[in-house]
Amino acid sequence: METAESPTTAAPVRVPLSAGTRVNGYEIYGVLGRGAFALIYSAVDCESAREVLIKECFPRGVAVRENGSARVVAASDADAVAFTEAIEAIRREAGILSTLDAPDVSRLLATIDANGTVYLVFERVEGPALADVLRHGGLGIDEAASLLLAMLDSSSYDDCPAERGFCARVYVVKSSKPC
Repeated sequence: METAESPTTAAPVRVPLSAGTRVNGYEIYGVLGRGAFALIYSAVDCESAREVLIKECFPRGVAVRENGSARVVAASDADAVAFTEAIEAIRREAGILSTLDAPDVSRLLATIDANGTVYLVFERVEGPALADVLRHGGLGIDEAASLLLAMLDSSSYDDCPAERGFCARVYVVKSSKPC
């Protein structure tokens, strides 16, 4: 069970969705990553058995999971505006990603409003995490430069004008099993 805050100055705790939780026809397998604004889950589309990634808008320090349920709420009245702004930002991200058709970027499959927050569903791309490859010295200078240029090229497609900002997001993860 989650508590919004301890009696001291501890930050709100972000409790991820449990394995087996369903969000609009997608079953959560587990957490793959935690960022400042979202949790990333490995999941499966239960209708097609396709493995996907789900990004849950769950900003650190301003949102909590309500009383052990799947519902995400502002941690306090003072955090309500920040939580609303985070939801609006992820919706803007979804709008940009839905127009992007680049071979080096995971495709956005769905945007889901549920549990008081927003979820983005992405196609799953197999391979090691870039951070792991870099941490283990798996890329030489030429390979790293080539990868960086490919990422920058993905962000410069006509569907993603410069005034909308940097669009490329790379989601590369390992495999799991379907429902």
